[in-house]
Amino acid sequence: MASIIPENSKGKSLDINRQVVEATLKEACKTFDRACKRLLNPPVWYLIAGELSAKFTLQKSDNKRDTKLVAVGDYLAIDVPGPGLKAGEGFHWVRVEVLEENTEPYCYASIIMRLRASKNPCPKDAGIVHFFDGEATSTFIIKRMGKTVYESYYGRNEIANTANIPLLDKVTYYLVIALF
Repeated sequence: MASIIPENSKGKSLDINRQVVEATLKEACKTFDRACKRLLNPPVWYLIAGELSAKFTLQKSDNKRDTKLVAVGDYLAIDVPGPGLKAGEGFHWVRVEVLEENTEPYCYASIIMRLRASKNPCPKDAGIVHFFDGEATSTFIIKRMGKTVYESYYGRNEIANTANIPLLDKVTYYLVIALF
């Protein structure tokens, strides 16, 4: 798993870990399955996080918005509260870079998803349209070991993206980074 979480070579990093121990293996499997379904369905993240959080829209790699589950190569349009970014058509963008599922019934199961700050997939000539630069990643890991379910988040190489963007978008970037 260490090879999936990039090394933090610049900027800040963020690690968040949580675990839940269920009474039975059956309950642990249900908790794991529910968490995996939520992870693979970014439009529901807003419903879980609450009103003041960002909204995520899945855009399949063929540029058609869809409600299906996320896959490698797909993009997520992030609607952060406040003014949107002109280059991103009002959104910040990330791309699904890694998606791996591993299971060994009764003892171990995991799902790993890594997102990377990205360009807007529609106008192909635009640069990175995200509040962090193109080296920033977000890695989500959900795993079950026996009756324990672990949920982890690893943010890496988080540096404000201020290169080649209009002044108004720079102000928005700094506001978003200050809030989060």
